[in-house]
Amino acid sequence: MKWGSSMIAGGMILALGIAAPAPGGAEVEASTGQAIVAASGGGAIRTPERYAGGRAKAKPARRRRVAIYLPGDGEVSAGHPFGLQPVVRRVNAAAPVRATLQALLAGPTAAEKRAGFRSLDDAGLRAGRIVLTRDACRVDFVSSGAKSWAGDLSPATFKQAVEMTLRRLLKGRRIQVSVNGKEDFSSLKG
Repeated sequence: MKWGSSMIAGGMILALGIAAPAPGGAEVEASTGQAIVAASGGGAIRTPERYAGGRAKAKPARRRRVAIYLPGDGEVSAGHPFGLQPVVRRVNAAAPVRATLQALLAGPTAAEKRAGFRSLDDAGLRAGRIVLTRDACRVDFVSSGAKSWAGDLSPATFKQAVEMTLRRLLKGRRIQVSVNGKEDFSSLKG
């Protein structure tokens, strides 16, 4: 098993999109000196970083180039019905799915805004639970409770941007997007 990939035990995903802990702020197993990171779904994973005296040996995080899809002033076509166009970001290679979604939600840079790119209508949403299997990726975005869409096409544009972004990152996997556990989130109201 490679570190940084998903750990699956008994069909339960123990860790996904969890980056290495901050130095000095992690539990350390006394016998091995390995950091223990609590994972959603129970259980724990041990990171490969060794700790000496409560301090992590610093390693620079590897970065990976990914494409995110943002609405732009480009041409609307059958392949891009909402004018979504790719822009490049560099994300943490150890947890690329969550980092890529965070980059998507962050929206365009100042230079991209000047070039005509816009943010998605995603106010109040954040990436919640992410489940990655060999053939699928399920992402549930969580609303702060006051979310309502700006227009009729906003939910479809949001879903299409997430799907296109993840399809490019996770070639060959089915993508399932939900908000607050609902796959049909077009009528989402606060």
